[in-house]
Amino acid sequence: NAGRYGMQAREALAAIRRRGKVALVVGGCGLYLRALLGRSWHQGLPKDTNLRSHLDAQSTTALYEQLQTLAPQRASELHANDRVRVHRAVELALLRKNGIATVAGCTRELLPFVIYLCPPRAEVRQRIYLRTQMMLAQGLIDEVKALQAVCANDCKPLQSIGYRQVLDYLQGKLDYQVLAARISTATCQYAKRQTTWFNNRNMLPNVVRVHDLSP
Repeated sequence: NAGRYGMQAREALAAIRRRGKVALVVGGCGLYLRALLGRSWHQGLPKDTNLRSHLDAQSTTALYEQLQTLAPQRASELHANDRVRVHRAVELALLRKNGIATVAGCTRELLPFVIYLCPPRAEVRQRIYLRTQMMLAQGLIDEVKALQAVCANDCKPLQSIGYRQVLDYLQGKLDYQVLAARISTATCQYAKRQTTWFNNRNMLPNVVRVHDLSP
């Protein structure tokens, strides 16, 4: 999980630094970067069983609306239908409001700056559409069929972007003619949320933004 990754990655960075070397941490998921910097919402924070039971009875829509009020920045990072993360975020926001939860300190000395690749939005959309076409051409539909043999349709992996849309197609809820567009649209929405996350400078050390990805 993200918390365990953050702990082990900080140990690895410290070891690299002791050897007098420079470490490069490469990836695209803000959740793991935040965990690396000691900003994980998932590791080392309290839980409240009674509060969880109360939140379990609420719809995902109601939870997301509550999160928008309690922690609008965190809400902007999550999809409104991601019940697992929204549920946990509301729980932590309520605990913080009551002065119970704390956040670990940020180890910015191990990661002094971040290079953030942010090409123009039109280029991102084009790359996403081409990637979607490639995924379908290389057998995404067959992959989902194979997963159906070992996973329930409502399991978390099959609810992720791309898999969820293909599953809708296989269940007759979506025509093939619009499948690529639906996957691309969902991916673009996720990319926009990533941009919002990285634009929050308070979460990161010095950020170097690279807009041109030309060779």
